[in-house]
Amino acid sequence: TYIPLNIDGIEGGLIAQTAQQRPTIVYVHGRSANRMEMAPLARAMFIEGYNAVLWDGTSRQISYGPKEIEQVRRIIEFIRNDPHVVSTEIYVVGFSLGGAIAIGAAAADTEHHIRGIVADSAYADLRNVASRYVTAFGVIPKVVAWPARTIAFATARSMHEIEFENRNPADWAGQVTCP
Repeated sequence: TYIPLNIDGIEGGLIAQTAQQRPTIVYVHGRSANRMEMAPLARAMFIEGYNAVLWDGTSRQISYGPKEIEQVRRIIEFIRNDPHVVSTEIYVVGFSLGGAIAIGAAAADTEHHIRGIVADSAYADLRNVASRYVTAFGVIPKVVAWPARTIAFATARSMHEIEFENRNPADWAGQVTCP
């Protein structure tokens, strides 16, 4: 059964087994991916007994944290009320930026609705990983990349309100209470 997510700013749906309640996994893809890249893993886990939530945000605004974390929390609230979902067995699996968001969502989950997370290839510190991208993973010397990095960081801060100081999964991890 496919149940569309009727949540403003989010496209996607819950793929559920109709005959019974099952644990459910919310998949969070990376920045340059989309929900369909999660479909093969979701299919494999569906066969193993887990419902799947595949979704994308409709906004193209870059956030690296607050907006995406709030979206995951809204999805979890939505699916907890679905009769196909065991509301105490909701997991979040994320890759790359999605891994960082899985950590952030679990850290913000004061209600303990998230049973567990998998954060694959999440960055630890946004400023450090962004600096590595600007230096082409260390190929371009930092002294040459410094002006581009300075401009890129200032642009991200002014256009997208990205505060590099508080977008760090390494900081959020200490607040995670689930496995």
